[in-house]
Amino acid sequence: MPAAVITVLALVTGEQNVHASDKTSDLFLLEDHFVGELTARGAFESKIAKVNRPFSVKTRGTWNGKTLTLVEDFFYDDGERDRKTWRFTKTGPDTYEGTREDVVGKARIKSYPGRLTLKYLVDIPRGDGSIRVRFSDIISQQEDGSIRNVARVSKFGFKIGSVDLTFTR
Repeated sequence: MPAAVITVLALVTGEQNVHASDKTSDLFLLEDHFVGELTARGAFESKIAKVNRPFSVKTRGTWNGKTLTLVEDFFYDDGERDRKTWRFTKTGPDTYEGTREDVVGKARIKSYPGRLTLKYLVDIPRGDGSIRVRFSDIISQQEDGSIRNVARVSKFGFKIGSVDLTFTR
């Protein structure tokens, strides 16, 4: 309930204990948006490396009351395919920790009204080794009902690329 409405209700009714609905009700929660099947289309782009790599993703999410398991099947336009599985464990009303095969340590997730942030380190295979990069994602509900994930990819604090991905049911 907006603060102005609460103030008017308090004045009209004389109530001193008129409160807004639970602050968590407007939060963008993983279990509200990623359970079931979704498809997405997007691309990784790096102007530094002169790369634009379009791909699509099919996801299947299940929620057991504490953990969201999200299986992601990636289909790159160049023919490569990949599968990753996230496990997001709820650690508070607006926080989660996440793990995935290529994530170093744990991802940190924080929910806000209409969006959430996801931050993690990942080792990307390169040649006979790998390169460690940081992803900083903002995932938000769009007016048309889709979910947009915009990620900044950085190394040593410098932006080296980005991902822009839109999910639909």
